[in-house]
This record gives sequence, C-alpha cells and structure tokens, in this order.
Amino acid sequence: MENGFGWPHPQYHLMSWALSCLSLRKSYDNVVLYTDSNGYKVFIELLQLPYTEVVVQYDDLRCPDIHWAYSKMLTYSLQAEPFIHVDGDVYLPHRLDVSIESGGLIAQNMEMGTQYYKNMMNDLLRRNYRMPEFLHKVLERDLIPSYNAGFLGGNDLEFIQEYCRIAFRFIEDNGLLDYHSRNLGVNNNLLFE
Repeated sequence: MENGFGWPHPQYHLMSWALSCLSLRKSYDNVVLYTDSNGYKVFIELLQLPYTEVVVQYDDLRCPDIHWAYSKMLTYSLQAEPFIHVDGDVYLPHRLDVSIESGGLIAQNMEMGTQYYKNMMNDLLRRNYRMPEFLHKVLERDLIPSYNAGFLGGNDLEFIQEYCRIAFRFIEDNGLLDYHSRNLGVNNNLLFE
C-alpha cells in the first residue's frame, strides 16, 4: 500500500483501521465492512480484521479518488435498518449510550465552521454549483454549522435516505463523478457529506 490517505505513512492508516475495528468489536457483535476487492484483500486477508460481515460493493465504482465521501454516502443509502457508520479513524473505547444509539440521527459532533471551511465553501459558491436554495443560504453565512460524520447514522432511515438523495443530486447536477470535470481538483466532500 502506497497511499497514506492523509496519514504520514500508509502503515499508520492501516493501524488506524485495525484499532477502529478492534475497538468496535469489543462492544458490538455486528460490525460490517463495505469495501471493494482491494479492501477485502487488505483488511480481511492480510490484516485479518474481525468484521462480522464484509460486503464487497465498490469494485465497479466510478468515482474520482478526491471524492472519497461518495462511497460513504452510498453505504448510508444501502442501509435498510438503523445503523451507525464509523470511519476507519474513529475509536470507541466503549459502547455508545443507549440514548445515543436510539436517536433518530446520530453524528460524531456538531461543529461551527472555521475560516478554513468558510474559505472552502466560498470557493464552491464562486464556482456556481447547482444546489438546493436552503444549502446556498447556509453557505453564505459567516459561520456555517455542520456535523462531523466520523460516525453517522441513526434510526430515522427516511431522513437519511432523503439526505442521500439530495447529496447524490448535488453530485450528479455538478458532474462530480466526471473524470474530466473542471471541478475535479476541488474538495467537495465536506459539502455533500
């Protein structure tokens, strides 16, 4: 593995996934991995991580690497029962409280956007992306509220499905899956995730 996916070295990325999976398995009987064949080879065959189920779903996924959150959105959209999606850099030392697990919507934490995020969103606005009016209004604010999706899910599947439909519409309307898009070098993940 050569790509560190934001980590200083690829082995730290793999260590993070291992720690995340092992911490989840200490508290949860059902931990499912959605991946492609390469992920299966690394996480299951090589590292032998103890996921209870592996769904090899993304072999034919046509998506530029820069839009890493797209596969997360697809995973959310495939859920037919309440769930919590956990990133490979989230470690839960114990089970979440039942009051959290039973929530309609669950997210890692609320955030009030920093100047870094505001600059990113201003760049998106300058590009005249097609987006719902409610989203455009929020992005024009000085402080943009959001939720960190390090873990995300819940019991309100109808809301989550609508959230995914809006995100997929944004992605489609703006050609973000097009490898020749003029917006290919733009980080849109924080917006549609």
